[in-house]
Amino acid sequence: MRPLKTFKEQATSDCTALREQCLARVKRWVYATGPLFAFLPMWNEMLDIKPGREIDSEKKAKLKYGFDANGRLIIAREDIYQDGSSLNETILVPVGAKAFLALISCSYLCDYRGGKKTWRLSLSWAQQLVFDAHGRVIQWMTDNGTAKYIWEGDRLNRIECEGLQSNTLEVLSYDELGRLKEVWQTNLWKTDNAHKLQTYKRPPEGISLKALEPVIRERLAAAIRNTAEAARIKQPVYCLAVAYDGEGNDMLPPCIGFGLESERQRWIKERGKEAKDMIWNPAEFGHYEKSNTQLKDKTLDKACELYNDLLRSKENFAPAIKLLNSVAVELGKADWVGKLNITPDFVAYAVDFELGDLSGNLKQSVPAATLAKLKQAKLL
Repeated sequence: MRPLKTFKEQATSDCTALREQCLARVKRWVYATGPLFAFLPMWNEMLDIKPGREIDSEKKAKLKYGFDANGRLIIAREDIYQDGSSLNETILVPVGAKAFLALISCSYLCDYRGGKKTWRLSLSWAQQLVFDAHGRVIQWMTDNGTAKYIWEGDRLNRIECEGLQSNTLEVLSYDELGRLKEVWQTNLWKTDNAHKLQTYKRPPEGISLKALEPVIRERLAAAIRNTAEAARIKQPVYCLAVAYDGEGNDMLPPCIGFGLESERQRWIKERGKEAKDMIWNPAEFGHYEKSNTQLKDKTLDKACELYNDLLRSKENFAPAIKLLNSVAVELGKADWVGKLNITPDFVAYAVDFELGDLSGNLKQSVPAATLAKLKQAKLL
């Protein structure tokens, strides 16, 4: 068995030969508008990748899959620009019960003088797979580590990863129809509940981001107004921060912070131009992450849990930021009489914990005239 290093050396020096050998073994092509198949078991399902659909037209296909005489996937081709000029091809190179995966980038070089097109090929990465007697993947090896796939009957039960960013154990469970239901991740060497993290959960049927957003928007705005009133903050408040984790963790429900005018004036006096770093950072507020700033709405919590599951499965958190900005807009226009003693330049805004989205979010949630005045006062 050639080690991965040896294969990489060969593939680097002779991509063309490997590619041509793979293409010669293709007996059937499947054309698709998006992802349909994967070389690793449950890959698309665990990432909840929205599947494409099979089509007859090769020209309209975004992805093309080649299968050998035994029905095994041996090539996945992605047409980058939909014109055939630049491709990414992942090919399977079998060696007995084992195989190598190689991602080859292909682009056309055109000799305008001769009118000929030739491929320029380069190896992006190489990996190794090991199969069992049933042709199922039981091991995946990369330069950075190894993943072992453990099966129970015809279902993948767990994945043990060593060195792939971290040492983890992923345990899969299925519903009564055999569809992936949940994936729980723990440290490979510490399997207690304290180190348990749910990385996938199948949303209930009929639940979508679009269906949840009106519920969350209404209940979150109401919960924040109720929290502001219950907090009984007597001092003038210049801002209401709707803070969220922008580092890939659950974004909803957000944390709420109230910036006091007395705090703002103290920072301006003590820090001068650097006061802006404090003024918009809710972590510096005296009324942030305190018992009187906690939101209390179980229905909201459940809706946010479902929303977070959907965001995580799609690996796209932009909808949550857009949703929180819309809530901030509503809060900025709200009547706070009897609930919050606000300053004339009061603003409500969404912001991530690291303040990376602050500037963009302020433009989305604060009226342009108010922003202009804050900038003129050198508070932004």
